[in-house]
Amino acid sequence: QVGETKPFDDNRGSLSWQVPFKAGTLKAEALDAEGKVVATYSITTSLRPYALKAVADKTDLSEAGSVSIITIDILDDNGNPVRLADNEIPCTVSGPATLLGLEAANGSDTGNYNDNVQRAFHGRMVAYVRSNGQPGNITVNFTSPLLKSASVKLESHRYTKLEDIQMSVSVIEE
Repeated sequence: QVGETKPFDDNRGSLSWQVPFKAGTLKAEALDAEGKVVATYSITTSLRPYALKAVADKTDLSEAGSVSIITIDILDDNGNPVRLADNEIPCTVSGPATLLGLEAANGSDTGNYNDNVQRAFHGRMVAYVRSNGQPGNITVNFTSPLLKSASVKLESHRYTKLEDIQMSVSVIEE
């Protein structure tokens, strides 16, 4: 029953509840041996897909070969993730960078991960963008029909390629 606390079952290694569907927010709490809440997780019923949201793990691409990993989520108009969405999402990159690939962690997807279009899986996908080492502003755009688009701004700085660095070693005798 929802709201009921169950003891951990060492034989099964997990707990489960049968929860009838009802729109709203479902919250789970993990309790320690003393009944103190040590972790929580909640999920909210989503509405129809409304917008894309893109977040980069880093926006400053100042090191040689710097790669920004951009997470793209499909959200409803309340900002909740739509985990049933599987929209096809094209990506364009402008500025001194290259799109390395797109992926959505769908093990049954045998498509090309190096092109600029990917279908979201469970409302989410990831893009990998690498700076080409030239300075400048980079814009990464994501679109999908009937959804608000999203973009991420990155900045690339000039860096020296390792093979362009000349080194010398001297032995100094005392």
